[in-house]
Amino acid sequence: MSHLEQLVSKYAGTKNPLVKRLHERNTPTYRLKEAEAQIKFARQAGIVYGTLSLIGVLLFLAGYYFTGWIDASGLIDVCLIFGLSFGIYKKSRVAAVIMLVYFS
Repeated sequence: MSHLEQLVSKYAGTKNPLVKRLHERNTPTYRLKEAEAQIKFARQAGIVYGTLSLIGVLLFLAGYYFTGWIDASGLIDVCLIFGLSFGIYKKSRVAAVIMLVYFS
């Protein structure tokens, strides 16, 4: 990207908005903010999925058999999802990879 930034600044000038944007995107603080946003999104997605799974398991345990894919062993799934979401919150790469493999 820095090569692209150099070429654009050479031909368009350093005051060009594209050059400014390319320079901004190459700073470490921008990359850190973007990574933090993606971690937050992954954590939130895990919490939402875990909550929906927990509701499904609790409904199953209460006697509502509305789907065939939820049973009492789903509690293990719920615990795994919440645990991995917490690991992602703590910025664990291992937890992120396990979550990726688990949902693939």
